Amino acid sequence: MENYIEAELSGMTCKVLRVFKKNEAGTSNLPSTASPVTSLSSSSSSSLSQKPKHQNKKNMNTAFEDLDPESLLFQDTPTLCDTTSSIKHLEDEYRPLSKNQLKRLAKKNQKDKKLLELKSLENNTEIFYQELMNTEALILLTIVEEFDLSERIPGWIGKKLNKWFGKNSKFPILCIRFGLLGFHWPFKRSTFYCSATKKPVARGAAVLYAISQWNAQHEKLTVLLDPTYKDVNFEAGITSSGWYKIKLPNSHIIDLRPFQNQTSTDYFKAIKYRTQDNSFKQAHGQVIETNVFNYENCQEIINMNQNISQNRQSSGQSQQLLQPDWEFIYNLGNFSNEKKYRSLLFLKVDNQIIASCVIFRLGDTMTSDIQGLDHAISKKYKAYFVMMQEVIKIGLREGVKFIDFGPTTEEAKVTIGCNVVPLCGSIYPKNKFLGPIIKFAASKVDV
Repeated sequence: MENYIEAELSGMTCKVLRVFKKNEAGTSNLPSTASPVTSLSSSSSSSLSQKPKHQNKKNMNTAFEDLDPESLLFQDTPTLCDTTSSIKHLEDEYRPLSKNQLKRLAKKNQKDKKLLELKSLENNTEIFYQELMNTEALILLTIVEEFDLSERIPGWIGKKLNKWFGKNSKFPILCIRFGLLGFHWPFKRSTFYCSATKKPVARGAAVLYAISQWNAQHEKLTVLLDPTYKDVNFEAGITSSGWYKIKLPNSHIIDLRPFQNQTSTDYFKAIKYRTQDNSFKQAHGQVIETNVFNYENCQEIINMNQNISQNRQSSGQSQQLLQPDWEFIYNLGNFSNEKKYRSLLFLKVDNQIIASCVIFRLGDTMTSDIQGLDHAISKKYKAYFVMMQEVIKIGLREGVKFIDFGPTTEEAKVTIGCNVVPLCGSIYPKNKFLGPIIKFAASKVDV
């Protein structure tokens, strides 16, 4: 999450939302960002009418009369005989302290300071504990400033809509501010529930409702999308929360739990998969995984990824959601990556990169993303298949339980052992008339 909120990309903002229970002191049931929540309450003084300025000035002198408390007003006036005792008191009060007195005072002050620090720590710990226990979920939200819905609709309908209502038209009503509850590509659920519950449907609906209410008061995003693996309990609460249910392309996941402590050879033999790396090996190809996220490596990832983006456009497919740059990749490896959660994978032939990807690790799950291919020579060496094989080898070595390869190229992924996992999406449009349009665009998404 720390790495996520440090992500920087033109046209993209990343936030972490906290959904908490309504009974938290001084707060409502709306989620907050990582920064402290400020609760504003109406004051009774706001209903009072303002007095004219001249009247305020007229009453200004009488205001000073209220400064002295009654206990001081009715004290006895000092007599002349009290002067000597007063002077003696001042002499005693301001007499320089001896060395022993200074030592004792310093020791006492140090003890008092420690007690205050301990008390402050106890108070902060109690506040943190209450916030922790009241937290229902932490949610990662990616905000895309300009998302053209018309570009996602294929055929002549999409072209017409793009001309009339797209990003570069006179009335760009289909170019929206888009909120994705996902933290990397391909889609991945990013709602982390913080406790067990006996009412998952109610909780899921309540969290979605809280997000939509927060959006109405803060970001005012045109559309929110929450993609997740198909789940009966989650789906049951979508309509009740005011969101719309939509279909999304399938994801593809390998279950490595039956193959713990086994080699990749054992795995491929068990699933009857014929490895595709003969040409790559004959050409003395190199497989390089690195944790060095410097400019050269990051720029190579971007160059290779742009090949895929350009290939999609030339074949009439929709563009990527966002175009990453080298700084985005650099941040993945240089912020909160001490435990090597993210690494880079390159395939080389004759010292030339033919394929690449970023490997993400999250708990027991691994995924490869932001892939890149040199289409001119990658087919010759079946680089796409070789790269998947190498990710599986890394997963088996590290003992991960699942590898999520995301949507796209279903046949190739099923052949290498992936299970087809349906995804379910829910959307929340700020304007209700956009609901049917977005549902139609989502149903036509090509992967």
